[in-house]
Amino acid sequence: MSNDIKTYFREAILAVGLVFLLLGSMWLATGMFPPMVVVESGSMKHTEDGSLGAIDPGDLILVMNPDRTEIITFVEA
Repeated sequence: MSNDIKTYFREAILAVGLVFLLLGSMWLATGMFPPMVVVESGSMKHTEDGSLGAIDPGDLILVMNPDRTEIITFVEA
């Protein structure tokens, strides 16, 4: 094998390994797979422009398994 093919093969293995490492660590942290989802609707928008801290379409949300943490509602807090 030429040096270019070895380099390409090594880079491909490294890229796939990093993706699995990232997804695996996110799965361990959240307890869910897939660990994140994309907001598709505007049902959580407060205004048409959106605001800081609001959930807008296109945002990535980390999803946590409810058994892994205690859920505290706004009323309880």
